[in-house]
Order: sequence, then C-alpha cells, then structure tokens
Amino acid sequence: MKGCVAQCKRFWLSETETAIDRHVRALRRHAAIVFAQQRRLRADYPYPVLTPPSRASRGLIEWLTKGRLMSPAVRDWHCLEFLCRDVRLVHAHFATDGIFYSRAAETADVPMLVSCHGHDVYRFPKLLGGLGSRMLRRLFSRVAMITAVSEHMRRAIISLGCPPDKVRTVRVGIDLTGREFRPPTPNPLRIRIACVAGLRPKKGIPYLIEAFGKVAAERQDAELVIVGDGPMRSKIEYCIERNRLWGKVVLTGALRPDEVMRVLDTAHIYAQPSVTAPDGDREGIPATLMEAMARGLPVIATRHSGIPELVEDGVSGILVDERDGSALAEAMLTLMERSRDWETMAQAGRAFIEREHDLTKQTAVIEDLYDELLTVHDSAVVIPIGQVRPDEASRPAA
Repeated sequence: MKGCVAQCKRFWLSETETAIDRHVRALRRHAAIVFAQQRRLRADYPYPVLTPPSRASRGLIEWLTKGRLMSPAVRDWHCLEFLCRDVRLVHAHFATDGIFYSRAAETADVPMLVSCHGHDVYRFPKLLGGLGSRMLRRLFSRVAMITAVSEHMRRAIISLGCPPDKVRTVRVGIDLTGREFRPPTPNPLRIRIACVAGLRPKKGIPYLIEAFGKVAAERQDAELVIVGDGPMRSKIEYCIERNRLWGKVVLTGALRPDEVMRVLDTAHIYAQPSVTAPDGDREGIPATLMEAMARGLPVIATRHSGIPELVEDGVSGILVDERDGSALAEAMLTLMERSRDWETMAQAGRAFIEREHDLTKQTAVIEDLYDELLTVHDSAVVIPIGQVRPDEASRPAA
C-alpha cells in the first residue's frame, strides 16, 4: 500500500522502551518514519528519525503545558513533512504523546492510532487536578483507534471514557529469534534469583529485598541479582544495608540487552514484584517478565495490572498479592525447594510466549490494524471545493 506510517513519540527513546524500537524494526508491509521532538539515545536506528528544526519555535503553548501540547510552528512543520513524505497514518506511542501529535494529525487530515503502555492510562489521568483525564477524553474523540497491551488496560481505558469499539488489545511482542529455550539446571552451591527492573516505585523492589532477607536467613545458597537503575537507587541501597544483605544482593545498574540476557542465562528463578505506586502508576505487562519466560525461567510475580494474563499461577509460575513480603518469600522458598518443577513451568511459560507474545505474530496484528484504518480513511468520500455530493445535486431547489 502506498504511503508510510509515521511512528510518533516526543522522546525517542528511553532505555526501558525497547519494545517500541522492536516494533518499528519488525514492520514488513508498511514503511516507517519516526517523528520525535528529541532523540535521546544516539543509537544507529535502521529507520529515519526526524526532529523539528530549531527555527520551528516550540512557543508559549508548549512551554505553558510542559510540552503536552504542540505549538503552531511545530504543527505546521509536521503537516508539511506528512505531506511531502506521503504519511498516511500516524501511530503515536503512549496516550500522552497522542495528545501532543493529535493537533498535527488532525490538521493534516491523517488518521491516528494511539498505543497505550502504562503510566499514560494509570497515572496521567490523575495529574493536574483531573485535567489529564479530560485531555484523554478529548483524545479518544479524535483518534481512529486505541490499543492496549492487556485486557486489564483495555477496561481501564474504557472506564476513562473511550468508546469500547475504539479500543483493541494488542499484546507486546518479543523477538524469539535466537532466544534459546534454556531451563535452569539446579546448582548444589548456589541458587540465583534475578529481577530486571527500573528502580522506581511501581517495580516494588524494596518488597523484594525485604522478602529476600527472610529467604537468605533460611537458605545460605540464595543470591539475588537486581538489574537496573533509577531514582530509587539510594533507597534500595539503604534497604540492602538495613537488612545486612550486601554480598547476598547484587545491584548491577543498567546493562546492555546482551548483558541482561547473560544474567538471565545464569539465573534459576525470575521475580517481578510490581506494585501500584502511590501516584497510581502501574505496569502494562513487563517485557522483562516475557523475556525471562521465553528464556525458560520459572517466575514469581504479583497480581498486578495485566501480569495475571501472562503468568498462570501454579502453571508457568507463582503469583502473590502486591506488597505481601511474606507470600513473596514463601514463593521463592517454594520454588527453590521444587527444582524438579522448574522445567515443566518453563515449558508452559515458553509455550504461552510463543502463542501470544511472538514479535512476528504481534507485528502482523498491528499491520492488519494499519490496513483496516487506512482502508476506512481512503474509502471516505472526498468532496472537492465547489462541488456537491451526487445525491444532493439531484434534489430540487428550495
């Protein structure tokens, strides 16, 4: 199909948004071009990333709204680029970015698809005294379609005022190419539990450390490796110190994707203790949890957001309630003692990932949605200026 799809996000990209990069790289039937206000990571992307020139002033509107609304100058620049590059559809990643790019898409008469991921649904609506919720309702009325990464998120979007027929669940895909299925082998000297997460409130890392303290008191062979960095690092370091767990808990900081895979290769159990943050922020479904299951690790996670749609309790892992340190510790001890069940759980997890979260399959789903939206938009009747519809021309004059 002629034309291309503009992939839009104000900041392209943070270290934790690799799923969006994977999506763009995996597109096959639709050419992609990225529009961003700022390019954060200086990676060599295999697709063009366009940012407005400095002469396209951000203006007072963007300054007053802290970048949530687009200035007229930047909007005009986008409209011209959309026209020159034959952009037929705008795909905004995160509803907050959809709000920003909706002005340009509407002015250029290009349909918009918005993919929601987490904080844009769970935290943003409560910001600015409820203004975030009103901004989302306006966005819902203007876009062609919204996607959610889980049924839990889909229901939350509908509760915010989006018409149900405008919301589809499209699950995040991970690249299984070269992802060898490698269930862990019990080690008589050490059992390593791994967690890959940004150090921020919704990840629940302090609860994991507190729970691991109980595990370490019973099992001298237990080790916890936490991969990631973030604003809570000092608090987490204090938590490790308070529980006297230095030497038992390893904080690696942020690692490259290949380094993360090496950590998973040496782990026996994966833990994802996500919680609802004080400001309402929640996960979508953590991609790192999918990666661990694809690799062959039995997992422990919380009944949080869309996670129960990924992990089947007692089949591919163990689910516990949020902030329940005792249950989290018990789950870790149970899995450590039941190493004979690791491979069975790992097989169930891998099978589910292959069925529901394979990148190739999920990319085909989103590209089918592109085709659907483009067909609807292209079939609309366009009336040139000065002409009337055929049915109106046959009507007698009043």
